[in-house]
Amino acid sequence: MGICKMSLKLVLKEWRTIAIYIVIFLAMVLLVNRNLNEKEEKVPAVLINEDIASQLIAQFKSYMEQYVEFSENGTMNETQLQEDVFYDQVKVVIRIPRGFTERFFRGRNITIHTNYLIETQESVLVDAVIGKYMIALKQVQSNGTKGETLISDLERMLAKEVPVFCTRKTDKREEVFCTYANYFAYAMLCIIMRYTILLMFCFKKDQIQQHNEIAPINAKAIYRKVIFVSVLVAFVLTILLMLVAGFIARIDFTKISNLVILNNALIFSLYCVSISSIIGILVKSVNRLEIIIQLIALGQTFFCGVFVKQGNLPENITAFTKYIPVYLFVQINNQWSNIDVVKFHDIQEFVIYESTVLCTSMICILITLIIGEKKVEMDL
Repeated sequence: MGICKMSLKLVLKEWRTIAIYIVIFLAMVLLVNRNLNEKEEKVPAVLINEDIASQLIAQFKSYMEQYVEFSENGTMNETQLQEDVFYDQVKVVIRIPRGFTERFFRGRNITIHTNYLIETQESVLVDAVIGKYMIALKQVQSNGTKGETLISDLERMLAKEVPVFCTRKTDKREEVFCTYANYFAYAMLCIIMRYTILLMFCFKKDQIQQHNEIAPINAKAIYRKVIFVSVLVAFVLTILLMLVAGFIARIDFTKISNLVILNNALIFSLYCVSISSIIGILVKSVNRLEIIIQLIALGQTFFCGVFVKQGNLPENITAFTKYIPVYLFVQINNQWSNIDVVKFHDIQEFVIYESTVLCTSMICILITLIIGEKKVEMDL
């Protein structure tokens, strides 16, 4: 009963920090829900006009704006431009060379240059659109018309083009929910670690003697009760957050794959309690607790594929992280979010991964209890 009261006091005391982590998790969920389901987007590009301003240039820009979104900073220096291309803020750089308008009206060969870091779906689309535009220009030139008639003929030809937009893959609801569940790993590590470590720290040396005076027979059971209460709190928080994420993703929890992801989250929360308890029993001060939490939580989640797809992680990193429970947690979520028909192999892998996480958690809890009981005996 005393541990439950202490647990409640701790929750009330730390409610601001816990609320911040919950808000961070929900913010990531809402951002994913907004961005992953966009069906259509224009290609970010920069237009650099080295020619004079003319009606032809304005017409080209108007035509391309059906497909691309031009940066307002079209006269940026080359260094800044290369940085934007490298960091994927700009997909394609379109250059109109000097003398372009004059050569067009004189019937000479003209060209428009494009630059990009690597060939992507977006760059191929821009090249194809510019290619159609150049074909239209040459066809207008071959008609023999001159002056403003060239521009009007070009407008009529371009108006017949049917726009084809660059589309992103629309993730199905299960994949979106899987992304939420992966982000959940970071939030739960931060929340449960803070809560459990502080709760464990409350029953260290200065609290043991006071507890023994009240109930000396149950002194050795202090840390068992602490871990039990921490697990209950973790399970309740896990269910609440996953239900909220499921509601936002509009997924059906009667589907077996979604139930597996929910079960995976519950087992992962047990792992969070286990590593938190062993840290809580060993730590001598909580003055720098937030630094410890971020080092462990952010370190594990970043290198285990929470924020970066596991397939994009370097092999020298995955060689060490693929046995970490956080990595297995993400891997199960990724696999089951794409399963339509459950096979024996899928169930076998799920059992192996979950057994690994459970064994790791139970070993950490057992180590915590052994160290805790030794500490209690020394202070009796």
